[in-house]
Amino acid sequence: GKTELCKALEQQANTEKIVYSMITEAAQIVVGLETGALDFAFVDFSAAERFGEGGEAANHFCAEAIKTWGGNALFFNMSDKSVFKDNIALRKAVLYGIDRQAIIDGVFEGHAINPKTYGQTRYPDADPNWDNEDYFEYDPDYAKECLKEAGYAPGELSLKLMFPTSSYCNSMAEIIQAYLDMIGIKVEVLSYENALYNSYKTDPTQYDMMFNGSGGPGTITRIWNNQLNKNIYTSDGAYCAGFLNDPHLQELVETASNVDTNSVETTSAVHDYLIDQAYLMQLYVEEKCVVYNTDKIVKMCTNIDARQVPGASIYVWN
Repeated sequence: GKTELCKALEQQANTEKIVYSMITEAAQIVVGLETGALDFAFVDFSAAERFGEGGEAANHFCAEAIKTWGGNALFFNMSDKSVFKDNIALRKAVLYGIDRQAIIDGVFEGHAINPKTYGQTRYPDADPNWDNEDYFEYDPDYAKECLKEAGYAPGELSLKLMFPTSSYCNSMAEIIQAYLDMIGIKVEVLSYENALYNSYKTDPTQYDMMFNGSGGPGTITRIWNNQLNKNIYTSDGAYCAGFLNDPHLQELVETASNVDTNSVETTSAVHDYLIDQAYLMQLYVEEKCVVYNTDKIVKMCTNIDARQVPGASIYVWN
């Protein structure tokens, strides 16, 4: 009835009881699904084939890929003493020297979105036409030209890449290390636990480049504000992520974020400027795989955060 229609997803109750199981071991999640201990779960894509179409367990399960809002971007250290501070050619050398699709294929087995902006183009205030434009498409020859223009000979420059410890960040770092080595830039990979990583993000002596998490539902300007609006990123408005402090970028972000001036035109101004200045690059946007038991669940519901909402899912009994 009307009352049901007014309920948020999280308020809907299509089942009387929901039991959550906390399982950290990927293999045990698969076992739990097969034994009936679990009715639904997020599963690694590599382990989900048996549940998908044509798989040996497909008669009783469904495996669906879900686009999320999360991912990682590559940021430069833009502090005053950084090699990147006033060297746009060097920033372009790095960004055009990295193959994003190689990261998606090698780390995520193809199960990720190749982004065309900082964030992604699925946001309502992003321009879908960005998908058809150049966004640091892999070009090693151009990257080598930029490195020469930046004033460095092949093998002369060594950079520190910092990131929070995880299997996928470690793998991404190794791929980037290999690609940049091919254009003549040496990369030292530095993996830290979250607390230390977050501490080092505020220390300009600790890194030259870093992986920086980006994403979340809403609008693309919400993502940009979190990292590129210095008045939000730091309490004193000194800089934004990566010690970036560009008054023109600040003006563009504020204009695009203002409810009265937010439009595809004002977000495109930010998008274009970030590319022109080569300040950062979104590396990927994550996809997840949800597997559910079709003997009980007709359709698994996920919310805007790509999280399962079991109460709002459709079951065989309703």
